[in-house]
Amino acid sequence: MNRHHMSRRLVAVAACVGATASITALAVAQPALASVKCATEPGFASGSSLQNNAQLKVFLTAAGWFAHSQCAVAPTSKSITYTKTTSGAGLEEFGNNTSELEPQEDPSAVTAEGKGEGIKDVEGKVLDWFVGTDDPPTAGELSEAQAAAGAKNLAEITIPVAQSPVAILLSLPTGCLIPEGSKVDIENTTLPQLWEGVNAKSGSDPGGIAAQGGYAADTWGALLTQLGFSKTAEDPPTVASTFFDNGTAEGCEQQIKPQVRSASSGTSYATKNYFAQVNFSVWQQYADDFTNWPTSLKVESDPLSGGGGSQTNETGGKLAANTAATPGSIGYAAASDAAGNGAFTNSATSTTYGTGTGKSPAHQILWAEIQDNGKGTSGVAYADPALSGQEVANCETTKLITYDKGFPYSYTDSWFGIVATDPNIAKDAGAGDYSICALTYDLVWHHYSNTNLYGKTEAAHEVASTVKDLFEYIVGAGQTEIASHYYQRFPSQMQAHINQAVSPGIGY
Repeated sequence: MNRHHMSRRLVAVAACVGATASITALAVAQPALASVKCATEPGFASGSSLQNNAQLKVFLTAAGWFAHSQCAVAPTSKSITYTKTTSGAGLEEFGNNTSELEPQEDPSAVTAEGKGEGIKDVEGKVLDWFVGTDDPPTAGELSEAQAAAGAKNLAEITIPVAQSPVAILLSLPTGCLIPEGSKVDIENTTLPQLWEGVNAKSGSDPGGIAAQGGYAADTWGALLTQLGFSKTAEDPPTVASTFFDNGTAEGCEQQIKPQVRSASSGTSYATKNYFAQVNFSVWQQYADDFTNWPTSLKVESDPLSGGGGSQTNETGGKLAANTAATPGSIGYAAASDAAGNGAFTNSATSTTYGTGTGKSPAHQILWAEIQDNGKGTSGVAYADPALSGQEVANCETTKLITYDKGFPYSYTDSWFGIVATDPNIAKDAGAGDYSICALTYDLVWHHYSNTNLYGKTEAAHEVASTVKDLFEYIVGAGQTEIASHYYQRFPSQMQAHINQAVSPGIGY
């Protein structure tokens, strides 16, 4: 069992969080005109897989930070290596939940250490300069990081860096077809049911998809019937909102197979909190712990490894890949992971995803469009995770929605419990906005000279200057450039307070 976040508090998602504050977004702080003495030895960062593409394709690139840096020696691709692990591993690297620094959580830094590369901390280990997480630390975990750093006061700062939509992934059985190129719209009453009743342990089934249309509960035929599709004898179907069933065990009689993350995950956190916003009575008890779901979520094998084991969805990309390679399964993943691991879009296409012995039979995959105007089934409107025809996240970037209005105004405080999900986002922000988005964060040190980090050394100065230079870009020009690769900026009304987290927040 993964030990990350074993005892985190439940988020009271049923209540409106905080009072609305009118905030004027100040101009983004710019680096000083003078050149900054930055570290010239390699640095490392790791954690959240959700932000991996944001780091590697936008922030840590020649067109990104390298072009905006004020460092005396311009950064290169070797200046900071970001390695995707998990949000939990990122938190643990900095001592959240353990009060001990754990540099070994970054496999790239561990390997580099063996080669003598990278700046060592006071214990001679290559500690990450920052870590990524989609599951921000609680106030208690901030205190644990402070103890890990050997600090007498503030040690760790949480900085939102981007938003990403969490796409709901559908991988139909091989003999269950909908018209090629068609879309699937899922209203909010149905969505959480997909993970409620499938393979539930005895006595723990809270609902799920009811038996209907001549199909048993929690089957694809029952789901398609509930979504308004009608059965046809046409093979393959060509009329919208119809489906064909080949009448075998691989057809629409097949039970829905849910996929979930096997490690602490911000996408799990966002998804289950959204379910709790839709159906609080069922999902409140599952909203805060990735290990706790109302179903026994285990598939027979990991198709990408050729079978023989339970699912190993350590990252969002692996979950998306396993969903694409497993006919009859459903999943959830950041849109960038879904697009890059199965080529999911909102249009049903046939795939034989996987390689070698793990290659799947041909079947249809797509991501769903999700209701964005409440929980009713009358006058339902739907939104896509991505803006039409673009690789840009369809997340709200200006207005604060119900559940992110309580964000902390001080960089000393915790961001835990702030979620960018809203079942009625069309009313609360704007029609057409996608309702399941997740903020992703980076954790940095207030003082890189803390006792257990780099001490009162020249290295501490250089690391602090480098990290500050990077994050001045990320929360500044980077927020414009992040509108690509299925990401969007954090809401602009948070800008002034996030600027403060970087400057004067980060220092020696």
